[in-house]
Amino acid sequence: MTIRSTPCFVQDKLEDRFSDTYNGSTNGMASRFLEEVRPSPDKIRSAFAMLQPAMPPTLSRRLLLLLALVLTGCASKPAPVYRMETFEAETPFQYHSDLPPLVLCEYGKRALLSQAYEVDASVPSNIRGSKFFQPEAEHLVQLRITLTCMNTGRDTTIYASAQQTRYELKAGGSSTGLSVSGLGSISVPWPTDKNSLVKVGEETIADAEFYRRLFVLIENLAE
Repeated sequence: MTIRSTPCFVQDKLEDRFSDTYNGSTNGMASRFLEEVRPSPDKIRSAFAMLQPAMPPTLSRRLLLLLALVLTGCASKPAPVYRMETFEAETPFQYHSDLPPLVLCEYGKRALLSQAYEVDASVPSNIRGSKFFQPEAEHLVQLRITLTCMNTGRDTTIYASAQQTRYELKAGGSSTGLSVSGLGSISVPWPTDKNSLVKVGEETIADAEFYRRLFVLIENLAE
């Protein structure tokens, strides 16, 4: 079952109102109006100009304005995410040190271990840690941190990237085979207590304070 957003739900109701109330040439113009207003504000204005001469007096301009706003909201799309990427030289995701790369990553590994992260250090210059949280009974969050240590020529830089993955507990059922005399084997739904975790979202953590706390811990361990 698909749950429609509120603006598009209102749009459907207004379209039904047009169909139920007006017929003949006016209904045809209303249908063309509904098709025209979706793409852009320019077409909204042209559709108004086309429809207004044939409008019954009972259809107020306020209703038309409300309809235009609703349909414009349904047609709009969120701005592309890549426009928020600034690619700045200095970001909160890096920490500079005079220590050799492998030594710096060793302190990064110790920092994650000290906070109960499960650590994969099979590649000494690329440390991966993961930790689970359960903020609510039916919600699980996994936090994954990757630390990469590199020699930049001037110093050693440790780059950190953290991802947060959210899961929800979903109830599931199963089918059970039963043998019935005269009918053979049939499969029937059988309620069970089997639940499964379903991934519902994932994002890269961009909070500068989060990375500052991590780098402060690494710095303290290196002293």
